[in-house]
Amino acid sequence: MQEQHNSLDQQEPQDKYSVDNPRRIRSFVQRSGRMTPSQQNALEQQWPTFGLELTDGLLDFQQLFGNDNPVIMEIGFGMGDSLITMAKTMPENNYLGIEVHKPGVGRLLNNAQNVGLTNLKVFADDAIEVMAQCIADHSLGGSNYSSRIHGTKRNTTSVVLCSLNLPKTSVRN
Repeated sequence: MQEQHNSLDQQEPQDKYSVDNPRRIRSFVQRSGRMTPSQQNALEQQWPTFGLELTDGLLDFQQLFGNDNPVIMEIGFGMGDSLITMAKTMPENNYLGIEVHKPGVGRLLNNAQNVGLTNLKVFADDAIEVMAQCIADHSLGGSNYSSRIHGTKRNTTSVVLCSLNLPKTSVRN
């Protein structure tokens, strides 16, 4: 009789990951997609205005945006339509978007430039890494919700939790 293995065992040998070499947890599944010339141009031309890097370290939102308006974060903004709409129609807030899908980031940057937004910044990185390296504890105040991200308890806004689509049992008051 042949021994059966589940698909996880076939894809990843058990000795590949260990306590010393843990598996990296990601907040996304990478989608493939074609980058249009307009999206590519926006990434090249608009990234210096709107883009943020993990190497920027902890963000000082007042310095970053030049004001002390509330910051609303959207994780996984897709093609960016809702984020552009919020930033345009509610300019009394600042917006921080996180997305790994480069065509979506390019489209958002193109649209942000076209409507003249100044209250928007974007990461093209994994949200777990952004939260761990760039978002200081309690810097996105306004909520009593907390979330376990990267083994660290962080206060976050309800917008972040809704964007992550966490089940209600994951949210503790």
